[in-house]
Order: sequence, then C-alpha cells, then structure tokens
Amino acid sequence: MEEYDLALKYVKHKLTISQDIGDKHSESTALGDLGNIYYITGDYSQSVDCSQKQLKIARDIGAQWNEGMALNNLGDTLSKLERYLEAGNYLQSAREIFEELGDLNALAATLVNLAELYQKLGQLEQAMKYCNEALAIATELNIPLLHDCQELAAQLSVSTLQSK
Repeated sequence: MEEYDLALKYVKHKLTISQDIGDKHSESTALGDLGNIYYITGDYSQSVDCSQKQLKIARDIGAQWNEGMALNNLGDTLSKLERYLEAGNYLQSAREIFEELGDLNALAATLVNLAELYQKLGQLEQAMKYCNEALAIATELNIPLLHDCQELAAQLSVSTLQSK
C-alpha cells in the first residue's frame, strides 16, 4: 500500500519488542523487514546497515533462511551502490544457502539478482544463465517473479543480439 512511514513505525516497534524479550529470531526478521523498507525508499545505507545486523544475528543463532535473506538483500543493495564484487559474493552465498534449504522461491529471487548484477557488469552470457535458471523455477512454481524473469530475459536477449 506504499505507506512506508507507517510500516517503518510498526517494524521498529516489532524490533523493540523482540529485543526487549530477547527473541533473536524475531529481531533478525524485523531487521530484515526494516532493511527492505529502507531499500524500497532508496535509503541504501540504512538498508545495508540493517541487513548486516540481520546477518550477524542469523549466523549467531543458526537461522539459515534469515542468513540467506540477509545475504540476498545485501547483495541486491550493494549492486545498487555499484559495489559489484561484494554484491556478487553475497548473492552467491545466498544462492548456496537457498539451494541447500531447497527454497526455490528464494532461490529464484536470488538468481534474478545475480542475473541483473551480471547484466550491469556487461557479462551477458552469465546474466542469461542465471536468468534462465530463475525463469525455469518461476515458471514451475508460477510465482509473481515469473513476469520479472520474462522481462529480464527479453532485455538480455536484445542486449546479446546488439553486442554481436
């Protein structure tokens, strides 16, 4: 509904409660949610900060899914900040976690982020590889990400033809 100020208020409240009662898993999730809100609103510095805190907690408590999400979000945000090497490392780590967990939905999202990263780097074959993997998963699951995958595949096909 794009009511980001209200969302921020509620998620910060969730974070405070989680910290007050010592629920590290909920704290990690709240930090991830905050990072996503900051990302959507363009505050990439805050997004990175929240995702790094989420990552530390997730690793401390062994919450692999939260760790994967933090890595994915860090990779995506750092790509926006043109810190491509770091972004790629985080995204590859997220990909490995989601493959291990068998979370195809999260894996597809990470693969799209990898495809977009390699597209920015001009490595179109690698971008297309990740895009096709994401497209296959999104098609199989029929998830909303399917449209984004199809759009990215079309962009990459045009870019590949233009580069030849």
